[in-house]
Amino acid sequence: MDPWFWQHSLTFMMFPVCKRPGTVFFLDDEPAYLEMIADVLPSDWDLRLFCHPEVCLTAMKHQMVQSDADVWCHREILERWRSGHSLVSGVLQYWRRDGIRRYGLGRVWVVDYTMPAMNGLQAVQAARNVPVTTVLLTGRADEHIAIGGFNAGLIDQYIPKQANDIADRLVKLVEMELNKAPSVLAPIWHQSLNREQLKVLSDRTVAQALDDLVREQNWIEYVLIGQPFGLLALDGDGSAYWMQLELSEGLGDLAELARLHGIEESLVMLVEAGSALFDIELRLSLAEIGGRIHPAGRLGVGASAPVYSVQALGNDLSPGFMSSLARYRDVRASRAIEHVPDNHSCLL
Repeated sequence: MDPWFWQHSLTFMMFPVCKRPGTVFFLDDEPAYLEMIADVLPSDWDLRLFCHPEVCLTAMKHQMVQSDADVWCHREILERWRSGHSLVSGVLQYWRRDGIRRYGLGRVWVVDYTMPAMNGLQAVQAARNVPVTTVLLTGRADEHIAIGGFNAGLIDQYIPKQANDIADRLVKLVEMELNKAPSVLAPIWHQSLNREQLKVLSDRTVAQALDDLVREQNWIEYVLIGQPFGLLALDGDGSAYWMQLELSEGLGDLAELARLHGIEESLVMLVEAGSALFDIELRLSLAEIGGRIHPAGRLGVGASAPVYSVQALGNDLSPGFMSSLARYRDVRASRAIEHVPDNHSCLL
């Protein structure tokens, strides 16, 4: 692929190439404020609350180690694919092997500026290589300091702590970040997509249709891959799903494959029309024999819109409850302030 095109596709692609839940860290020296935050922020967020900078920084440094290890796992999947291994099998194996550790990786760090032992910018500077979006909470007199921190690249956003709508602003900001692809993973997974696939995923109508489908299916985690072209997803209970994607210009070739595999002509005609899809590429990537026909729809209006079909992959291929977000939330049920490294650090 043209390096210029690949680099700029990271900026223009509208539908995130991958998505998963993550943890939101808070550092504030006022326990009462942290307890208020724990009460008002969405109950489905994973929060870690700290009132001592040194304890928080210990956790953040551990995050760096865990994030590096996780990124290495994703890079290994792509390297093995370049050597002829299956991307679908690689991701499914990663989900099973990882268990619930990746759900504890931080995505957003909210830091109060005014603290006695160490101010917020000093804390951020001490952990600036951790791949999280950093938000500084400031007092009225500290906003010029926040602007300086933003211009220096230490923080990504700042919010006045005295703002009446601070909870609403935090929710909007964090939700926006959680709905993006993790910054350390997006460049990795773009590499499996070709020019035509990236172009169609950058279309506003297609992106919105995909986003709607992900929400309707209640998928909390997914990876878009290019070979075979589709979206591999998990729900909150650890069940895996495959959304096959086909560009309209490839339907004729897919129909011919179905014909060569002995699929009856009436079904082959449905594939040609975009009313059904033949999943032979998925089956081959799973080392299975033969393919199946699945009902299909279009991501948009008109004959040129991409075609999709959805199927559950079943218990044999799914990570299951023990590797699910639901189990992670059971383990991390408490929103208590962490005064010392907690007992769940082995999961993170």
